[in-house]
Amino acid sequence: MKENLKVLLVEDDPNDAKMLSKELGKYYNLTIDHVETEEEYRKEINSFTPDIILSDYSLPAFDGMKALSIRQQLAPLIPFILLTGSINEETAVECMKAGADDYLIKEHLHRLSPAIKSAIEKKKTMQEKENAVKALKQSELLLSEAQRISKIGGWKYDVAANTSTFTDEFYRIYGRTVNSIEEGFSFLELNDRIIAQESFKEALVNNKPFEIEARLINSYGEKLWIRTSGKPIIENGKVVSIVGNLMDITERKLAEEELLNAKGRMQMIVEGTPHLFFYVQDVNGDINYISPSVADITGYNADEWIGKRDWFITDSPLNEDARKRTHENLKGIINNDPILLEVKQAKGQKILLEIYERPILMDNKVIGLQGVAHDITEKKRYEAELMAAKEKAENSDRLKSEFLAQISHEIRTPLVSIVNFTDLVVSDIKEGNSSNLKDYLQSISGGGKRIKRTFDLIVNAAQLASKNYEMTYSEFDLVSDVLLLVFHEYESTAREKKLDYNFHNYTNKAKITADKYSIEQLFSILIDNAIKYTEKGYVKIEVVSKGNEIFVSIKDSGVGISEDFLPHIFEPFRQEEQGYSRRFEGNGLGLTLVKDYCEINNAEIIVNSVKDRGSSFTVKFKLSK
Repeated sequence: MKENLKVLLVEDDPNDAKMLSKELGKYYNLTIDHVETEEEYRKEINSFTPDIILSDYSLPAFDGMKALSIRQQLAPLIPFILLTGSINEETAVECMKAGADDYLIKEHLHRLSPAIKSAIEKKKTMQEKENAVKALKQSELLLSEAQRISKIGGWKYDVAANTSTFTDEFYRIYGRTVNSIEEGFSFLELNDRIIAQESFKEALVNNKPFEIEARLINSYGEKLWIRTSGKPIIENGKVVSIVGNLMDITERKLAEEELLNAKGRMQMIVEGTPHLFFYVQDVNGDINYISPSVADITGYNADEWIGKRDWFITDSPLNEDARKRTHENLKGIINNDPILLEVKQAKGQKILLEIYERPILMDNKVIGLQGVAHDITEKKRYEAELMAAKEKAENSDRLKSEFLAQISHEIRTPLVSIVNFTDLVVSDIKEGNSSNLKDYLQSISGGGKRIKRTFDLIVNAAQLASKNYEMTYSEFDLVSDVLLLVFHEYESTAREKKLDYNFHNYTNKAKITADKYSIEQLFSILIDNAIKYTEKGYVKIEVVSKGNEIFVSIKDSGVGISEDFLPHIFEPFRQEEQGYSRRFEGNGLGLTLVKDYCEINNAEIIVNSVKDRGSSFTVKFKLSK
């Protein structure tokens, strides 16, 4: 049966092409792609993917040596045979040096089929060799990388030659070059060195494999833990060599020590406590220690828990979240919130455990978990009974929270202003009058900012009321990062009212740790109120520090607050009828938020005010250490 053969033929003579096709057709099921120009050749060498290239030595606009050069660049593993009407020895040598697999005189076409077969076999052998070399290099790279990742080095001792060889990872673990096994033993601690030497001697004399753990002193004087093993290679009843490996087990040994220490520390605290039990888990989540008091709570003895990770749990949805939290702890994601877990006691009763769990870290790596569990079944039952009464008592607050979603006045008023001034802007632009545009645009901007502030107040109040506000604590400079920015934000508003608006900083210590966003909102509300309720006179911000505390005061000469109303200023939706309510816009949420923001940032607010003479709001923070 004829073999299939794809030929890319570079030939300008149609008669020669026919002769070649006829000759090759005797031996192959032939597919020929015939090209005459370099452009055609470059295109087909990639798209046609021939089994062999046959090229005339000389063409009018192209030649065989150029075709050979292109083959070397684009597809060096495709066999290439040059064809010519005549050839001398010098030309033949030139062709072979350039990379041709063979050359033939067209008069000897009977030699073409054997030449093609030989060239294809030659290239196939080259391809297999190249693949083998690549595979070997890849294998060596994989082995080297695997040793590096697993921290396992290799070594071999040749008995007859009395020589030792070591892998790169062996040297990395040692931190130095070692010339012999005996020299390697010299860097072990004394007791371990003696054991290693005796084990190696037993392998040589009695064909006995060994595996030992030892303490190694590396080139930096650090003590590492290693595990090394050796296996004798026997030929004709004699040990001819010993091969072995070396593994850095320092992390594992230190982790084992830390787990033992953690267990010992917690044992002392909760060993005999009846309503709590303590446990330690390894990195797989399996319990390797649990205090005896677990039997009093769950009915299962301590030895029934060892090696388990399912905790005799029920199918409660709480337990799925508990699993996720444990997995997070094993990844080093610390969450101080308690974990709730429902467990079925030995007698079948379901109980609820409140668990505080922390990862055990060593060099910032999790090596296990430790936790304390508390039976809160009765506590939760009592809380459920109180919930109904609490909901009834909080009904008034709920109605106020629902009102938040329906606030309209504080949105509609500035919105109307925006629409009206926008119409004026459009009208003036049509009339070519730009003298009032700046004032109009400032009014539009002010209305937009007022709407944004209203929405911010609504959203923030709702978050705080529902306990959904997420705090992000960081250290920052209270003056430069917050106060000056808020102060400049309100400069234009104060200037429009022709107020004496000033900022006075009397301290160079202003670093605090707090939730920056809520601090910004807190002072925005206080400064906005001071400007809003002051028709003439001043608004000033003063910053002073005393000891480890910093005080920020916002003082104004505005309408003030009556003595009777002062106790109610932080209550939601409460506004004084005279002044704060009747003459000024507001939704009654600002100072409520200020109070809440102070509480979540461990700050204290102090208010002094005299009706018709002004107010002073002072916020006190602890400075960062």
